[in-house]
Amino acid sequence: MTTDLWMLVAAAVLFFVLYYGQGFAVIKTIGAKAAAGNREHMPPMTGWRGRIDRAVRNHSDNLIVFAVLVLAAHVSGQANAATAWSAIVFFAARVIHAGCYVAGVTGLRTIAFNVGVVAMAVILVQLF
Repeated sequence: MTTDLWMLVAAAVLFFVLYYGQGFAVIKTIGAKAAAGNREHMPPMTGWRGRIDRAVRNHSDNLIVFAVLVLAAHVSGQANAATAWSAIVFFAARVIHAGCYVAGVTGLRTIAFNVGVVAMAVILVQLF
């Protein structure tokens, strides 16, 4: 498997970690019995619980675009050293972004987000 594809798998694993962390936050907020229900009247999640919820949504949005770009580069034969390094940078940026989001660190979180976007843009450029 190429570096690009390994980083796509790693980004998916990060999603699973965040997603199950979000589930833990729900259980801590409303209890296991209510979490197993429909959650129709769930109170707003605040603090780290709300931040991990938002981090999951942010990561899933970015994961979709990253997956499309990596797979398009792979299938079209455009994957190269630039896409490999960009995939590594993207993954590292997403780990930093998620950690900062959950911890409530705003400045570095924004920088990490933008670094991830630039990394995806580099992969996009390689397709043309």
